[in-house]
Amino acid sequence: MKKLFVLVVLGLCFLLKVASMPVGSHNGMHFLSDSESNIFFKKFLQNRARGDFIFYIRLETYSKQRGRSCEDGVILCHQIGETPNYYIEITDGGKNFRKFLLKDGVVWTNFTKNFDPNEPFLPGSPYAPNDLLLPFLHESCQFKYYGPKRVCGRTTQQFVVKMDDNLLGQEIKFARVSIDSVFLQALEIEYLNDRQKLLSKQRVLSLCKRDDYWLPQTLELFRVNTRERSKITIVDSDFSPELGDAFFEPDFCSKNSLLRQR
Repeated sequence: MKKLFVLVVLGLCFLLKVASMPVGSHNGMHFLSDSESNIFFKKFLQNRARGDFIFYIRLETYSKQRGRSCEDGVILCHQIGETPNYYIEITDGGKNFRKFLLKDGVVWTNFTKNFDPNEPFLPGSPYAPNDLLLPFLHESCQFKYYGPKRVCGRTTQQFVVKMDDNLLGQEIKFARVSIDSVFLQALEIEYLNDRQKLLSKQRVLSLCKRDDYWLPQTLELFRVNTRERSKITIVDSDFSPELGDAFFEPDFCSKNSLLRQR
């Protein structure tokens, strides 16, 4: 009789515990309400909208057809008015340099001729400038909340963003973005076609802290059709560079090289 009483008490305690759990909780992960998800995504966008910065990067590509290749590059952002402007330079370690100027993800045609920001940095690499700049993540982008997800052992909140027309190529129509619940960083981005079939995946492998700000240190890109993998490492960064508008004049950029200055 005493044993039965103990079992009944334990059962009631379990039911009370379950009843007191927050609504929308599942496997330790919290489902956001509509208003919470909107606030969360807006905070994520604000977290991305930083001022001027410089990233020095290393790009490694692995392919069965071409083997391993390694390139060094620099990405520089400078805000002119409300428009982010990007200077990108990359080299294969020899004399092959490529330099681009972009306004908010769009190429300056009078500087970089016949270049698509969705084309690879260098031949043989699957990584393109817009794979890093993510121009589809902006204040007016259309998104839908899909719930929590575990990525690399961390809790994220998952959103599907509708792609602007041909922004990342004709095939890509949606991006499924998994955002870290604490650091507000996109830990995984899955690019999908109009049937929501996976085309490629970008994942953050490690984070680092710079100037009281968490940012990706190592990212990996995997393309489903070619089975190629590329790894980007942010070797160094500067969030307070002294830049002037003149740096983003095509004539100035064509005569200068940040990589050669290092």
